[in-house]
Amino acid sequence: MLCQVNFGFIIRFCDLFCTDYFKGTIPASLSDLPHLVDLYLDGNKFTGTVPSLLCKLKLNKSLFQDLKEEINDPCTMISCPVNSVSETGTYPCTPCKDSAFSPYVGKNSRCFPLTQKQILDEFFDSTNGLEWKSSLGWGLDHHPCEYYGVTCNMDEKVVNITLKNVGLSGTIPPQIGFLSRLEVLNLADNDITGFLPSDLRFAPLQQLDVSGNNIRGRVPPMLCLDGDTNGNGENDIFQCDIIACPPGTFSFSGIAEYDQDLCRKCFPCSSNFFLAAKTCDEKEAFSSQVVQWMDSSEEDSHQIFSSLFILILAIFIPYKLYDIHRAKQNSNNLTERQQNDPFHFDEDEDLFPYPFTHDNNKQSGNSSRNIPGDIEITNKSLALFRPSFI
Repeated sequence: MLCQVNFGFIIRFCDLFCTDYFKGTIPASLSDLPHLVDLYLDGNKFTGTVPSLLCKLKLNKSLFQDLKEEINDPCTMISCPVNSVSETGTYPCTPCKDSAFSPYVGKNSRCFPLTQKQILDEFFDSTNGLEWKSSLGWGLDHHPCEYYGVTCNMDEKVVNITLKNVGLSGTIPPQIGFLSRLEVLNLADNDITGFLPSDLRFAPLQQLDVSGNNIRGRVPPMLCLDGDTNGNGENDIFQCDIIACPPGTFSFSGIAEYDQDLCRKCFPCSSNFFLAAKTCDEKEAFSSQVVQWMDSSEEDSHQIFSSLFILILAIFIPYKLYDIHRAKQNSNNLTERQQNDPFHFDEDEDLFPYPFTHDNNKQSGNSSRNIPGDIEITNKSLALFRPSFI
C-alpha cells in the first residue's frame, strides 16, 4: 500500500488525508521517483487533475500493451478525469450522464446521481428509511421539498435537512454533499454508524450536527479546512473539533464550545469512542484512567513508589526521634527523683497498673484510689504504710 512506502512526503500526505482511502490532490512530486513504472490510484477520492509531469512518464504501460488504438491523452493511463468513470479508473473513460456527476479522478464505479430526488432517495435507502419514526413523503413519488424534515428555498432547492432523533441508522451516503444549496444538515441523536464523508465539503454547509450518533474515525481534514461550517474559519482559525468533537472527548453540543478564555474546545473523556459525543460516562472514564495508570511504564511506577517512601520517611523519622527523646527525658527525671527521695510519692502518680478513680474532693484529705479487689488506699493509710518499707 502507498501508506507503507518510506517517503517522507507520502507519509505526511497519508497522515493528512488517509482514512480508508486517499483524498486531496495527486502530488506532482511522485514524478521524482526514479524507478516509478506503475501507479494505480483508482478507488480513492482524489480531486483536481493528474499532474502533467506524471502524464509525461506514460505510466501503467503494462495495462495497455495489447491495445491496438492509440491513447491520445496519456493522463487517462493513470486516472480518468473528473466527471467520468471506467471499470478500472483508467482508459477508456466514459463521461457521466447529465443526471449524474463525479468530482473525483479515477472513479471506478458508477457516477453519483445529480438530481435532488436521486440524492435524497439514496440517503433514505442508506439510512434505513423504512425504519424511521417519521418518513412522510420519503421513498415515494413526491417532490423532495415535500419530504419530512426537508426545507427548500424559493427556487425549490434543498437548503435544510433536519432529521433529529428520527431513528436513522446505517451510514451517511457521500452524495449528500452534492446538494448544491444545502446549508443545514442536522442528523443528531440517531444511530448512524460508519464514517463522516469528506464529500460534505462540496455543500455550502453553515451548520452540521451529527452529535449523539455512533460515527467512528475522525473529521476528514478537507472538511476541517472548509470555512463557515459551525463558525469554523472565524479569525482564520480552522479546527476539526468545531465540526465534531473527536473520539476520546465530548461536549454538551458535540462540537467544540467556548471556555472561560473564549477558546473553543472539547473536554477529555477516555470512555468515548465516537465522533461528536455529548455525554461522558464518568465511571468508565475513571476505570480507563486507572487502567492507563496501571499500564504505565515500570520506570514511572518506581518513581511514584520512591516518592511515597521518601514522604513516609520524612514524616515517620522526626516523630520517632521525638518519641525516643521524650522517653529518655522521662526516664532521667524518674531516676533523679528516686535518688533524691526513695520514698517520694506523688498522689497524682499511678503506682499500680490498674485504672484508678479519684475523688474530686481533694481538700477533704480523703482523696482515694480504687483498685480491683475492693481495696481502698487513702492518703492516711499510705502515710502509715510507708515505714514498713524500712
